[in-house]
Amino acid sequence: EMGPGILMCIVPSFMLIKWFYADEFSGVRVRDVAELEAKYGIKDPAMLKVAGVILFLVILNFFLHPITHIAVSWIALVGAVVMLLATDPHELEEPLHHVEWTTLLFFAGLFVLVHSLQYIGVIDFIGTYVEKAISAFGDNTTEQGRTVRLAAAILIVLWVSAVASAFIDNIPYTATMIPIVLQIADSLGDYLLSPLIWALAFGACLGGNGTLIGASANVVTAGMSEDAGYPISFNEFFKAGFPVMILTTFIVSLYMLLVYVVGGEEGATSIKLILVGVTTISIIIQLSRGRSKGKSFS
Repeated sequence: EMGPGILMCIVPSFMLIKWFYADEFSGVRVRDVAELEAKYGIKDPAMLKVAGVILFLVILNFFLHPITHIAVSWIALVGAVVMLLATDPHELEEPLHHVEWTTLLFFAGLFVLVHSLQYIGVIDFIGTYVEKAISAFGDNTTEQGRTVRLAAAILIVLWVSAVASAFIDNIPYTATMIPIVLQIADSLGDYLLSPLIWALAFGACLGGNGTLIGASANVVTAGMSEDAGYPISFNEFFKAGFPVMILTTFIVSLYMLLVYVVGGEEGATSIKLILVGVTTISIIIQLSRGRSKGKSFS
């Protein structure tokens, strides 16, 4: 469901990043591939296969969660324990030494903080005013009123979720907003439920690009980068990440309006196919332009 919208964001995002870091991309960087392969090559193929199978099973169980109903936290923890036992059962200290403990402690504190905000009613406060804002547009008595309300609901939930997820980690934010979205659909019309769920998913996903603390991947990458001697500050990430968030959220806003408001239940699939086709052609054109200028695929 989200694939076409995300696909539409790929080329514009890379173009914005290339423009933003024009000076960094302007030079020529020579890499000794043989040296990199020697330094970062696979040292233990057998261990790679064992670890790869365990990782595959963990990811598979994530996807099977709706069927097995096993909490994803248990899946992750059991996978970590099995990985430790399979890779180095006699020397656990060394593998544990390489764990990003600083990042994990940061997440622990962040989740406590977000739950505190939930406990004192900040996220519920956001949800209440989102519902009030949606109810101010259109009504359920006419087809035109329902269309106006649907469009307003999509844009409000999408943009509020994007901005909020940039500063509140998107995982606890999404978990808290799901019952609020259900309440909004129950109060203002069931036809809002499916579009609002996807608007929440898009907003939380894209909002994570806005700031360094917006998504788990950002914090993990920043921790690894700092260990390698290249620290990434909050402001440095914000200068590039927030414009990307604004651009991609705008593109997805257009996507959702076309699919759910213009297309509706009957024409949604046709519009998705058209948008995917246009996006695919644009990607091919961009690659062709780059190759014609003598640039590599990357």
